[in-house]
Amino acid sequence: MHPDEKRRVESLCVAISESLRATVRPSNLLRALLILVRETEPAVHSEARRVHGLERPSNNDRQGIEDFERALAVVLRDGILTTVSRNP
Repeated sequence: MHPDEKRRVESLCVAISESLRATVRPSNLLRALLILVRETEPAVHSEARRVHGLERPSNNDRQGIEDFERALAVVLRDGILTTVSRNP
């Protein structure tokens, strides 16, 4: 993880901590996100199959990696939203 990204994660944890009035560490955030993805996994897989053909670029292709991660985020978001809309 790039140092700038690490600082953004830490800032996000501070902001969430302030909102919750409870300390949230990056490890807590990561585990919570993993729980969320596991709970919505069937819909995430469904979205991933819909977008099949996504290829991860080489590590030295910074823009390609950014585009790949954004596409992955869309798959995760849409899978999570599909699960939430089915189970309000």
